[in-house]
Parts: sequence; C-alpha cells; structure tokens
Amino acid sequence: MPEPQPDQLDACPRTGIRSPDAACVLVLVALWVLVHVLLFRHLGAWVNDTGKEFGVPRDLLAGALLYRDTFWPYGPLPPYLNAGLLAAFGSHTDVLLIAARVLGLAICLTVYRTTRRFADPLWALGAAVAGLCLSTTSSCFAVPYSFATLWSCLLGLMGADCMV
Repeated sequence: MPEPQPDQLDACPRTGIRSPDAACVLVLVALWVLVHVLLFRHLGAWVNDTGKEFGVPRDLLAGALLYRDTFWPYGPLPPYLNAGLLAAFGSHTDVLLIAARVLGLAICLTVYRTTRRFADPLWALGAAVAGLCLSTTSSCFAVPYSFATLWSCLLGLMGADCMV
C-alpha cells in the first residue's frame, strides 16, 4: 500500500481541499466581511474622478456607443460588464460599489491561491491579507478610481495562476 504524501494527509477525499487552506480562506473571507460589509458606506473617497465609472455604463444602457458618444480611456470590457450589472440589478451606485467589493474579494482569493502554489498556507494568507489591507487604505475596492484596473488585475492574476 503506498504511503500518503504530505499534501494528501489533511485533504478531504471528496473535494481535495486541505483543512489549513479552508481555515485560511475562511479567515480571509471573514476579514473581507469585517472591512467591506460592516464599513460599506464608510470607506472610500468620492472626491476622486469616479463619475466616468458610474456615468459611462449608464450612458451605454441609454443607447450611447462607447468611444463614439462617450469618452473612455480604457478597453471596452469594464463599461459593458458594469452596464450589464446595472441592467440586471438596477441603475444604482450601490450595484457598482458592491461589484467592486466582490472583485476585490476575488482578487484576494486569487492572490491566496496563486501564492499557495509556492508557499505555506500562512504565507499565502499573509499575501492575500496584505493585498486586502493595501486596497482598503487606498480605497481600491471601496470606491475604485477605475474598474478597468480591478478587472485587469483579476484577469491577470487568474492568467498567472493558470500558467503556474
């Protein structure tokens, strides 16, 4: 009978999730809930130029064409995704604020997953919490200056995770 590998000792046979990983992800999600759910309207600076992030998707829903009728300095994916969110959940700023926070959680979980491929669970948790803390102090996930940076960060991290 083959001897189990160290990585397989704590793994759940059905899902393959190791218990330290589950505990670290639970801690990360709990910290995210503490920061971004309990302090929902208390984080972020509205003095930044955030009007385009909320106005352009609304204009797209009204029938405007991107780059012809509205100014947008980035690629077309973020405003169309945000317009889809506004169409699905209603044209309200809270929809995009919640979307930014969910993107932030996805970024932190992807940082954890990618770092976990190279390091122990506590080091991976430290990297993900550092990303959460840096984004909280700069309000990247609370009131993003640019949704394009959030989407590109998430997609870039997911691509890096797939390549390793």
